Amino acid sequence: MANYIIFLSEKKTKSFNNVCGLKLRQTNKKHLLQINNLKMVLFNEVNNFFEKNKIILKNNLLYDNLYIKIHGNYYCEENEYLKCIIEYYFEIYSIILSKFGLHKITFKCSNNQVKDIGFGIDVGVQQVGLHNNFRQCNSLDQLYTYTGEFEMKKSDYYNLELYSNYSKEKRIFELKKICKNYSDKFVYMIDNEIFQSIVFQRIDEYLTNREVVHNISVSDIIELGGSISANINIFDIDFGANFTYSSKNDNNITYSFEFYPIELLQPDIEEENIISSTPIETKLNQGIESPKFYMSTTNVIYSGPWPTNCFKINQYNNIRHFNEAIKKSKECINKDPVNNIIEIVEHIDFTPFPVHTYKVIVWQIKSSRCGIKIDNGKRYLYFDKNNFRDSNFIYNELRNVNFE
Repeated sequence: MANYIIFLSEKKTKSFNNVCGLKLRQTNKKHLLQINNLKMVLFNEVNNFFEKNKIILKNNLLYDNLYIKIHGNYYCEENEYLKCIIEYYFEIYSIILSKFGLHKITFKCSNNQVKDIGFGIDVGVQQVGLHNNFRQCNSLDQLYTYTGEFEMKKSDYYNLELYSNYSKEKRIFELKKICKNYSDKFVYMIDNEIFQSIVFQRIDEYLTNREVVHNISVSDIIELGGSISANINIFDIDFGANFTYSSKNDNNITYSFEFYPIELLQPDIEEENIISSTPIETKLNQGIESPKFYMSTTNVIYSGPWPTNCFKINQYNNIRHFNEAIKKSKECINKDPVNNIIEIVEHIDFTPFPVHTYKVIVWQIKSSRCGIKIDNGKRYLYFDKNNFRDSNFIYNELRNVNFE
């Protein structure tokens, strides 16, 4: 897959075809559409190109703009490249490594690299720690540092034990399954050797600290600019490619990981006996028991689960306090504890100033089993663990993606 793509608009495609028809043999047309790792996609071929290559874009498609590959089949607009690549690696490291006892993840880059891209909380994680905010930096040599911190979860110890017994192929399969719960854009990263070495070292050797440096080279981007200029001269067409990548030098972005020591994750002997004697998959009693309300957790990723294969039967908006949202959720569950599952969504209204409210969405399951999907926004699932029909399955699915 090319590192750079330009999707030609209908107008530019017509110009391209006219010039090719007048000046070039048909055999050269395909060659000119891909030069120096730049792929130009004609307007009438865009849909097939997306379908065939499973292309994922950061934002909606803009024609006649340069797109740069972040990883695998995931691309972003050239003017957002640095921001997107920082976000991408921060998210994938957080999603996977938090399953195995990740304590902190930090990235560092020079203030000069981020001063023009408006980078901040958009990284998609809660702002646990933020130092040397670039908007407050005066020196261009100063480091910009962002740290996300994760709570310690005993379940991470069992994940480490479980994955230590898997073959390499089984590990990769399971990790890709986790990624798919978030976005297909992360799946290709699981095949990356450096990424695998971090995850496997943590599983096999109880790695406690690791650092990895991503080099973002601009030399090929500069060379690419010459290629586009050459093509423009050949076709006598203005493709509208506007390079705004500000840095003239190669950039290093450093990610460092700190894991909880295995001794802290290990359960006490009494706790281990209780857990081992109580399997996760337990058969629900046939009758209606006293309700035992269960709510999914959140993690440092600013996202959460919502139920699939259900239909919405009600929604309550503008609930001012979380406790009120819980109270309303219990009322809705009690109306039909076997079939109702609640989604609590945090909502922030920035007009005229930030105000936190909550939505309570009431879902009812269908005849087939419901599932979950992880999506953007802070959200929780709430249901009756004793009586909800798909309780065991949903709990296990939440556990698999670290929202149990």
